[in-house]
Amino acid sequence: MESDHEAGRGSTRRLGAAPEESPVESGAAPCPIPPVRLRLGVDGDLELHPETPPLARQAAYTRLSGVPLQALLAARWGVAQHLLPPTRLQADVTVTEHAILTTAPQEQAGQDGHWLVLSWMPDAPVTGPAAPAPRSVPVPPDVLDWAHLTPEDALSAAGVLLREAGVAQIELTDGVSLYQLIVGDGPAPASEHHLLLGSLAEPLGRITLSVPLSVVPDTVHAAAWMLGQVCRQALLSSEVRRKEHAALRGTDLQRAVLSVVSGDAPPEAAIYAASRLVHAQAGTRVTTHYPSAIAEAYGGWLTDDLRRQVAARLIDGGDARPVFAATPADHAPVLIVPLPIQGVRRGAWVFQLSRRPWFLRPHVLDALLEAARHPVHMHGAWSPPAGIVASEERAPRSVLGLLQHLVDLDAPSAVAAQGLHYLTPVGSGAWGAYLAVRITSDDGSGGGAVILSSILRTGSDHDHPPPSAVQAVVAAFWHTVGRAGGLSLSAPHPLLGALQKRLSLAPVRAAGTGRVTGVLLVGNGPEDARTDAQLPTLLAVLAQQVGQAAERQLALRQLSRTREQTFRVLGRVLEYRSYETKGHTDRVTSMALQLGLRLDLTTDQLTVLRWGAYLHDIGKIGITDAVLHKDGPLDDRERREMHEHVIIGEALLREQDLVPEGVLEIVRSHHERWDGGGYPDGLRGDGIPLLARVFSVVDVYDALTSARTYKPSWTQEQSLSELARLSGQALDPVLTRVFSDMVRRGDLSEGAGGALLSPPGVSAD
Repeated sequence: MESDHEAGRGSTRRLGAAPEESPVESGAAPCPIPPVRLRLGVDGDLELHPETPPLARQAAYTRLSGVPLQALLAARWGVAQHLLPPTRLQADVTVTEHAILTTAPQEQAGQDGHWLVLSWMPDAPVTGPAAPAPRSVPVPPDVLDWAHLTPEDALSAAGVLLREAGVAQIELTDGVSLYQLIVGDGPAPASEHHLLLGSLAEPLGRITLSVPLSVVPDTVHAAAWMLGQVCRQALLSSEVRRKEHAALRGTDLQRAVLSVVSGDAPPEAAIYAASRLVHAQAGTRVTTHYPSAIAEAYGGWLTDDLRRQVAARLIDGGDARPVFAATPADHAPVLIVPLPIQGVRRGAWVFQLSRRPWFLRPHVLDALLEAARHPVHMHGAWSPPAGIVASEERAPRSVLGLLQHLVDLDAPSAVAAQGLHYLTPVGSGAWGAYLAVRITSDDGSGGGAVILSSILRTGSDHDHPPPSAVQAVVAAFWHTVGRAGGLSLSAPHPLLGALQKRLSLAPVRAAGTGRVTGVLLVGNGPEDARTDAQLPTLLAVLAQQVGQAAERQLALRQLSRTREQTFRVLGRVLEYRSYETKGHTDRVTSMALQLGLRLDLTTDQLTVLRWGAYLHDIGKIGITDAVLHKDGPLDDRERREMHEHVIIGEALLREQDLVPEGVLEIVRSHHERWDGGGYPDGLRGDGIPLLARVFSVVDVYDALTSARTYKPSWTQEQSLSELARLSGQALDPVLTRVFSDMVRRGDLSEGAGGALLSPPGVSAD
């Protein structure tokens, strides 16, 4: 369960930050925001009443962010929930410390579902009391057998047993879904008699009775207790799966950001990964030029009102925490995540979320905010690269001049940026853009909507047309652009605005397939009325260069994939000689990379660490089976032979030109000790290479927690105690403390590093 969900006493629970962490100043007067009615829809989504005003919707989404499903259901079952402002988001417009989520009074519930009420006044009435818990009774053996069932199967078994026992309806949850069963024929009758599954601190379900509680047989109480146990176990399992899943997607986001930094991926790769992390339906980047209030973005789901809200938020600055937008009743919630300010440029990630606020748990928001803080998200599109001089008097543009500006560039986005800056010199009134293009529902017949996402832009913001105008041009001429080498428009033309005199487009094609994946655009505003006959040709040449750069990058990725797979296969060869170490390579690789990320290692260091983890024990191929598989301790001769494996491994790999020096250091030095008593060189303290020290910590931990022929597996606490004993002796004390803290907080997961076992495009399976 989430650590910041605090259970209160009586029939209420408190959810959110501790009072001392609340960003709301004490004594602040509450805003006149009306109570919000909400319910869980038949599809599991959270529905706010259609008459809820936009500001109230904004406040409700803020307060409900990260609140687990079982808390919403608890309010439905009569256990009121006190919601504190989440510290990771901006304070909502209610400016109140407390909000109370209760079940709606009977006269407001209506016939169309179970409505809840989110009230902003601290003295809001709390409906209750909550239903009593089942009394302690002997549990029949056939009911005890439910312990091995899923909540859904246990519910079915309970329905058969309790059909004639005065039970009308059963509801329960595993934290992921709500399960309901109506016992008997017809709808469940309205009743004031209930039994609560679980406890007031952790409600897990409710049984609605058709008879008073006093006449209910013991079988009902036994079944209620057992159903609570089944749900509690399922809830714990679902929480573990949820955290592992979020950790995996958080790692995907970190990898995407690193790929953007290295130029291996465009900016939308990070936005796409962030959208998956928060379960968003759509995501985009919105930018503005301070102090302008005009927001620039591509994305058909962005309304004009939403653009204005985002622009106002960016111009306002101040609180850099995410904030929910005020959206109409028929819109999904929208989250605005500010990006680092870069001079006069300001930007934000904007996500159209699902209507399931429990996805925004604290650890998910932490991963999102950590990724959003990287300055790369506002780089590349806003300043001319080195060598481009602002001057109105320039030599005529030519193919040779263009190609000279593209020398020594590898990444497609870098080629496009340099080329567009050459074609749109500062002060000329010209602008350029490189857009990624995706076609939805394209069955090959030429249909489908055109979706654009901005990779980079050049030129003055004043000269750029609105994104909607560019979207219209590209969509209208998509098939012409796709078949031809390019397209040029000149005013007057219905698709060119009053401020646009000329517009040229050129498609960027994927290597091999020829499929159009992007579009380069150059436009000329009123300040540049000169006719440039060469512009379409130059733009087509640039598009070809961008496509070729993408093809080279693909070839390098395929080479990297081959090398990656070779290293991993070599690292796992030993596992087939010694079955007891099966899975060791992947486990230590995953844990080493998670520790490396916590230590803020660079991309290159993480790559070396990954390869070193693959190959750290490759030298054991040269160790005899009698020593490698011996049960019990080794004698002096055997120990000397075993120590040779690090030297053998380094020698084998040094013959391969593709193995970096850092990998050789890990292979040779991962058995060195902090106190100097290790092998083969007796290195001490900081004299041991950093990555070898990082890997040693996780290698020792995995050896402790794994079973061997000479010992059983140790528990987590036993292993952490041994790490503490070895800290400062065999292991780097600082790295050991960081790793141990990760384990204790549950931040370490075997599955979480799976996405880091290989570079983008390489499967870890």
